[in-house]
Amino acid sequence: MTDGRYESVENRFGINGFYLPGPRWVWIWLRRLIVLGFILGVIGIIALWLYFAALGRTVPSIAKLKQYEPPITSRVHAGDGTLIAEFADQHRVFVPYESIPTHVVEAFVAAEDKNYFKHHGLDYVGILRGGINSVKNKITGKGGLQGGSTITQQVAKNMLLTRDQNLTRKAKEAIVAQRMEKEFTKGQILELYLNEIYLGGRSYGVGSAALNYFNKSLPELDLSEAAVLASLAKAPSAVNPYTNPKRLLARRNYVLGRMVEDGYITQEEA
Repeated sequence: MTDGRYESVENRFGINGFYLPGPRWVWIWLRRLIVLGFILGVIGIIALWLYFAALGRTVPSIAKLKQYEPPITSRVHAGDGTLIAEFADQHRVFVPYESIPTHVVEAFVAAEDKNYFKHHGLDYVGILRGGINSVKNKITGKGGLQGGSTITQQVAKNMLLTRDQNLTRKAKEAIVAQRMEKEFTKGQILELYLNEIYLGGRSYGVGSAALNYFNKSLPELDLSEAAVLASLAKAPSAVNPYTNPKRLLARRNYVLGRMVEDGYITQEEA
């Protein structure tokens, strides 16, 4: 007999003489659900591995990146050195990584991929954040697919893949990025990125943008000017210095703030 406050031992779930609170059937079903969840998790991991293995056979080879030769702008000068004409749809000035100033590299890394020198092609925290934002965009109907792309992923997308906004393309991007990290140094990847990125005004690459916006060679840029170029990386038209100077100034200050947070510069230098 019980007074309702206690259950018989027979109706309770026990392990090695230790009895858990609550009815026995609750714990039995909970154990079954845990086992089922574990099995489904293993099946899901295997299925995901098989999917990426199959997808990996369809992505472009990274071999073409090893022979990267950007189209160069042809310029005609007068006898006194005055520029008469340029012949190119895109303005480009190739700059090898060794000649790119450190503060230019740091500005872009701080603005676009703060963990660039730590990850191996993918930033999993960024991917999680991008996934959450993608769900929010889907619910609200504002914005598209986001994925927390690293600099390596951006090179993969811009130079080897399409710009389709779907999960398959994002998966291919991740595969190519990881392969790139195995074949190239961080400096080599940055060289591709900084010479290929579109920064508005028909300028592709930081060398061309330095001439276009400041009439300077890349090594002549000061910290503020480097931060301006890095500000243009995400959306050049949105922060165009001629049509949206206030927005560009705010973005530049944001980049300088990120450089302070990441330890590249001091607050006084910003």
